[in-house]
Amino acid sequence: MKLLFAAFLFVMSAHADTPLDMKLGYWEYKIDLASSPMMQKAMASLAKLPKPQRDQIMKKMGVNAGSKKTYQCFTAEDMKNWKKKLSGMTDNGGCKMIVKKSTKTVFEAIRKCQKGGDMEMFFKMVSDKEGDSVVKLAMSPNPIKTKMTWVSSNCPKKNSK
Repeated sequence: MKLLFAAFLFVMSAHADTPLDMKLGYWEYKIDLASSPMMQKAMASLAKLPKPQRDQIMKKMGVNAGSKKTYQCFTAEDMKNWKKKLSGMTDNGGCKMIVKKSTKTVFEAIRKCQKGGDMEMFFKMVSDKEGDSVVKLAMSPNPIKTKMTWVSSNCPKKNSK
């Protein structure tokens, strides 16, 4: 689960020479768990538990109706220093980013790493407040799909959500 979350945070922070046209502020990512074989297995295991116990575990995991919500804040500083942010991520594990397409509405890239963790990513912004992403991890045959929605201009303090 941590790997999936890290992949989405990485993808969301990865902007090429033309940053995606997205509003600054607080964003919600609704990750489609049905697109992940690993999560399909976990959900199948949870289905064997009594409903109260299953509901409690799903609540702790932040899972509801086959999706998981995560949140990320994007500030003007993040957008201004996206190259530094990106290189900080790619230096870890000897990774290299190969950008295939970068416009204000579409970002497509491949991340190649010496130590594994390769991934393909595709973003499409529907508007500056909404977008979709698809991430293909080398270790998974199925892509992971996420719906991104802008929540507000203000980000909660770090200990919130």
